[in-house]
Amino acid sequence: MIKANIKLSEKSNKSNVFKILLIEPNSKESLFYTELLKNTVECVVECMNYVPDRWDLFENRNYQLVVVDLSTQMDSALSCLEKIKSFLPTVGLIFLSNKNNVDDAVNVIKSGADDYLKKPFTPEKFKLTIKRCLDRRELFKDYQSVSELVSLLNSCQLISATLDEDKIFEIVRNYFHNELNCRYSCVFSSRGRKNELLKSSLADSTDEAAIHLIRAAVNEHRPFQGVQKEPKGYLFLGNKKKSSSMFIFNFKCVDQKELHFVCLSPSLPSYLDSFEKRLHILKNQIEVTGRNIRQYKGVQNLVYIDDLTGLYNSRYLNYILDSQIDQSQNKGLSFAVLFIDVDEFKKVNDQYGHLSGSRILKELSQLIKRQVREEDFVFRYGGDEFIAILSRADIKMAMRVSERIRRGIEKHSFLKREKLKIKITVSIGIALFPVHATQKKELIDVADQNMYQAKRLSRNRVYIAS
Repeated sequence: MIKANIKLSEKSNKSNVFKILLIEPNSKESLFYTELLKNTVECVVECMNYVPDRWDLFENRNYQLVVVDLSTQMDSALSCLEKIKSFLPTVGLIFLSNKNNVDDAVNVIKSGADDYLKKPFTPEKFKLTIKRCLDRRELFKDYQSVSELVSLLNSCQLISATLDEDKIFEIVRNYFHNELNCRYSCVFSSRGRKNELLKSSLADSTDEAAIHLIRAAVNEHRPFQGVQKEPKGYLFLGNKKKSSSMFIFNFKCVDQKELHFVCLSPSLPSYLDSFEKRLHILKNQIEVTGRNIRQYKGVQNLVYIDDLTGLYNSRYLNYILDSQIDQSQNKGLSFAVLFIDVDEFKKVNDQYGHLSGSRILKELSQLIKRQVREEDFVFRYGGDEFIAILSRADIKMAMRVSERIRRGIEKHSFLKREKLKIKITVSIGIALFPVHATQKKELIDVADQNMYQAKRLSRNRVYIAS
């Protein structure tokens, strides 16, 4: 549970009393804003002194308004908005800041915030902003269909603002949790009869019992082929002997594979016609954003992909090494760097020409790529040098993969189509994080030195220092 300085300024059982959350790190300003809020509307004000990490704990608090002072917070306004709106989609949201950040102001208003006030401001302006925001909430309160559309609009705005597929899954999950009043859900991908769990809604991913419950329901109902054929793009399935009722929503995102949002024990919407229209809008927004992400990644590829081989280039290597080091330090895992160099490649170029040499490098790069796992990375480091990064790898795995690469290249005949059948070999040096080095440059240097030691010993060899 979040440990924070939360206090109630007053209590009331009246139905027209507003419930407001004020996030203000400065205790004096917190008292000042609380008094302003109480002088503006009849309300209960809860105060916190920092932006929480776990907004899911506030899902059922029924706030009408959240006021956040970002002046001393590390979160950007947009990041904070995404957290709040994910779990409180219809809440009013006002940001206060002493920074004149126009980009933040424009982005948060576009993404669904009600206002962004630059400090200092007059008490009258603050009170007017609060009153206007709460008046809108009161207008929507008695019109369920309008509230549902506001929730949908907020979710669509959040989806359109992200370039992260995982974040889209999170927004979709939170939307349906509010819409269908369900607790447990997962996103699956399917290919034929094979189902892969991509994302769980569980805050604690170690809750194996809940994950098992969802898998059992999916295995018993086997709903994915049915929902793909359903023109409406969704299914509600009733209880069976061993499992709960289910809702399945079929959609596509970044890589165009069939995805399925599954939730257990959903509440049926009051009006299916309007629910179906909202689903249609949501699905369109996900697919449009997925297309935008693909285009963005295509532009990134122009920067990070080697023209000749189609592998990642050395620019991207720095980014991946940073990411692997962070992941390894956070989770206590090791990873391996393989430095791969073609033996006596100059002789190949001299004998067959540089054009044939380039074709060999292209063929070689695909050969290396086929010998590693999907979660691993292969880079052309320069000329006839390649680097592979093996995620979550120990020394034994690094040696096994390196030997597999070495043997595969040794046995392969290059440029068969040109009827040349050229034979080449490689020398491979291995460095393990954090065993051999803990810095990026040091890791590459150690792997490079080990590769040169392999060449000195005999070539066509894998070497790792003890």
